[in-house]
Amino acid sequence: MEGLSKDLQGKIDVIVQALAGAKKPLIVSGTNAGSIEIIQAAANVAKALKGRGADVGVTMVARAVNSVGLGMIGGGSLEEALSELETGAADAVIVLENDLHRHASAARVDAALAKAPLVMVVDHQRTAIMEKAHLVLSAASFAESDGTVVNNEGRAQRFFQVYDPAYYDANTVMLESWRWLHSLHSTVDNRQVDWTQLDHVIDAVVAKLPQLAGIKDAAPDASFRIRGQKLAREPHRYSGRTAMRANISVHEPASRRTKTPCLPSRWKEQPAVRSAFADPVCVGAGLELPAGVEQIPG
Repeated sequence: MEGLSKDLQGKIDVIVQALAGAKKPLIVSGTNAGSIEIIQAAANVAKALKGRGADVGVTMVARAVNSVGLGMIGGGSLEEALSELETGAADAVIVLENDLHRHASAARVDAALAKAPLVMVVDHQRTAIMEKAHLVLSAASFAESDGTVVNNEGRAQRFFQVYDPAYYDANTVMLESWRWLHSLHSTVDNRQVDWTQLDHVIDAVVAKLPQLAGIKDAAPDASFRIRGQKLAREPHRYSGRTAMRANISVHEPASRRTKTPCLPSRWKEQPAVRSAFADPVCVGAGLELPAGVEQIPG
């Protein structure tokens, strides 16, 4: 290759030799650099290795957890949104669970937001964007909410709430983003809130965006039962619940019943054969991580 420094050319030579000697190489690339050329180069390397008889694999990693899902939804770009704010075409902006400074020049983002009469931020972590906001709503993180994402393989993955901050502090006001936005929309339209559980949101999404119809099959809906019972979200070995909030009270309050196919209990249905979405992660030697089924009360 021409135009490369001697040091960089040496590193490339080492990589080429390593790949040429590999029997089952894996090429990892993705969209994080925002360069189509990098993706094409990864494909070319894989093709060359395949031609040499190697059992080569390729995996593409998306920039964020739901980048593929966002791409399937479509819509405008950040560049277009900033332009509308700069020209005054938009008189309000909602920043939803995103730090815009990571995707564009901080100076440009701040200048554009300064021109908006209303800036509302809905997020589960503090960002510098909040300093520019007129209104900030505290959203639940993935561990505190229910939802679906589309991963880098294009597969829909459901997640359920495993932690409820209000269990430790009753004064906590924190809602899932969709609950905040639906409540505001219902208030503006002067109608009753009718999205009361995730199934309602999924049905509305599928009706509006047919390309996301597959998210409905990512996991059973809230009516799912086995022999009339919900799935237990706590394994039989789950203990120490009283100690979780012993600094507040030794009396354990009742867990909030969520509208999902799972129940925050270890005494409900724990079938011998479970669907993939409800399986714990087996790590060997008789040990299991109850990820995905365990829930701190709430």
